[in-house]
Amino acid sequence: MLETRSAVYKMLQQSASEERRIVKWPPPYSMTMTPYQERDFDVTVHRACLSVSSAPRISKLIVLGDVAVAASYYRGANIIMLVFDLTSLLSLSHCKQWLEEAARSNTGNYFVFLVGTKRDLMSTQVYEIVEKRAITIAESLKAEYWSVSSKTNDGITELFSRIAALSFNAAIIRELNSTKQEQIGTNLISIQCCVPGSREVGSLVQEKYVEIILK
Repeated sequence: MLETRSAVYKMLQQSASEERRIVKWPPPYSMTMTPYQERDFDVTVHRACLSVSSAPRISKLIVLGDVAVAASYYRGANIIMLVFDLTSLLSLSHCKQWLEEAARSNTGNYFVFLVGTKRDLMSTQVYEIVEKRAITIAESLKAEYWSVSSKTNDGITELFSRIAALSFNAAIIRELNSTKQEQIGTNLISIQCCVPGSREVGSLVQEKYVEIILK
């Protein structure tokens, strides 16, 4: 049965916890460090959440770093996250190669994020030097740049909220543009659409991990 085979199924909850609810469009790390200039969910996405009963396909995020992965891991990616160590310029120099390897297995559109980790280990002065180099590489890769710390949790929630919003927005638009709309029982995202001037809330997908509330 699904329950015995799927660890994801076992973790599903009746509703997303408060910290996992996206109630407004998440901003980038910096508006000057991203090629993605959207400032809100697309108007067609707002409309779809009020009228369409089908759910988008699950978006696939792949995380690349200093580790060998099989080619099959790259396929079908909607988001490519290049993770490097801020304390190692050698790690940063590998990001272009990682993206090229992933791009060979993905012909469709995908978002690219360049994420520097271990921000907590760096002084402000040293970080500013590394950041300039990282931003230059991010621009060449057409990637959105982020600096985070897993130890202190600085930027982690904001990063994944940003990824969730961008990928969901793109997924809905992709489904609307598709000639064949399929109903996917993913149960992975809950979208609540609040109609202006009304107390009625329409639920598009019965989800459990992240709630995206469009107003």
